[in-house]
Amino acid sequence: MKISKKKVIVTLVLSFIFMFTITIPVSAGLWDSLWEDLGGEETVNFLTQYEDYLAYGTFLTGILYWVGWGFIKGLYFLVDLVEGLIPQSLDLLDFLESTGLSSVTSAVINDLVVALMVLILVFLGFKTIVAKEPPNFKNVGVNIFISAFLILGLPTLMNTMEDISVKFYNATQTGNNNGEISSLSWGLIQDNTTDLLYVGSIGFPSLDDPTTAKNNLTPETFKIANLDALITPDTVDDSEGEGIEHLTYRLDTNENGEVVADKIKGGAFSWFTDSFEEGYMRYHVNFVPVIVGLMALGVAYIFTIFVFISTIIEIGFKQVVGLFVFATDLESGQRTKMVVKDIMNAFLLIAFTGLSLQLYTMFLSFLSTSNANFFIYIVAIVSATFILIKGSSTIMRYFGVDVGVKDGFAQLAGAFAVGRATAGGAKK
Repeated sequence: MKISKKKVIVTLVLSFIFMFTITIPVSAGLWDSLWEDLGGEETVNFLTQYEDYLAYGTFLTGILYWVGWGFIKGLYFLVDLVEGLIPQSLDLLDFLESTGLSSVTSAVINDLVVALMVLILVFLGFKTIVAKEPPNFKNVGVNIFISAFLILGLPTLMNTMEDISVKFYNATQTGNNNGEISSLSWGLIQDNTTDLLYVGSIGFPSLDDPTTAKNNLTPETFKIANLDALITPDTVDDSEGEGIEHLTYRLDTNENGEVVADKIKGGAFSWFTDSFEEGYMRYHVNFVPVIVGLMALGVAYIFTIFVFISTIIEIGFKQVVGLFVFATDLESGQRTKMVVKDIMNAFLLIAFTGLSLQLYTMFLSFLSTSNANFFIYIVAIVSATFILIKGSSTIMRYFGVDVGVKDGFAQLAGAFAVGRATAGGAKK
């Protein structure tokens, strides 16, 4: 018996119509099992546990990440450039040991200091005879000994304080970058960036250990890395690691409002180009603390350069003028104490400025991993930045050292004013 092609086609069409129109009580579950691809409870728990590090990426998200990372790269380049100028400004401390300044201090000691001390001693002798309240010779003897020690040993004392302050500053300006020494600006980026492929290779539980690095980026690879890269299901299939297979799913809700893990599928135009693929951003970053921190560090470093250079010049003045104070302040010794305190504070300023910068970056890195709400988060960043610019009141209270870089802003504004005045005079 032969069956015509027309009857076969009609039979197939009617069968399909029957399948799509007839409702069977168990067909909904059957349909879901056939067409939906849901992950299990383990996947849901995984995505929920690490959702702070998982940024779902689409075509538009990729553009935003590209812009954000480009801005961070530009900021880091500028901050790193300015940061490299700090050691060069500290190299100006060699001025204190320069031939010119040494010759000036030697001339002052040989020609004036000894003569002044003799005159002061003669004056104190007459004062003992004439004055109703003669000076305390015990205090005078102690002050003479201290003054002689400072006049002869001031250069050595200043060299020691210089070495300590510079070493302290340098120690505070370094961090640990995967076992290597790094700068504060780079440490801020590294501490706030998570490479999901790297974490997957060592195990996602490492994210719960704050001492474990979350990426293996270096300043060199950071410049060429594709920071807006997307982890698609195809990427996961080609990767190895504990838990990385869960990145082929995303959290969603079903008709009952329950959280489920839905299989990631391509975007609406993914068939046309890979640019419309969807997945998780490989490099998750906390943009706000990184951008704010880099901007604050850049401003602070610029002001710090002015503060350091002006401090070095002031130390030079104190080194010369202090000799006159030591030679003439033999009765009370108060001005001698003031000079020594000022010189110590100048070197402490260099040391504590480094500490202030390091604590600022450490606080921002801690803040990025905290559970503070958005309002507290913003207030904390603003407060930390304000303290960095203004200076710590604790250091000011205990040591009398103003580590704020606001004075650098005043000097920078003065430099611009002098530059404009000079330019205006040249035009005339």
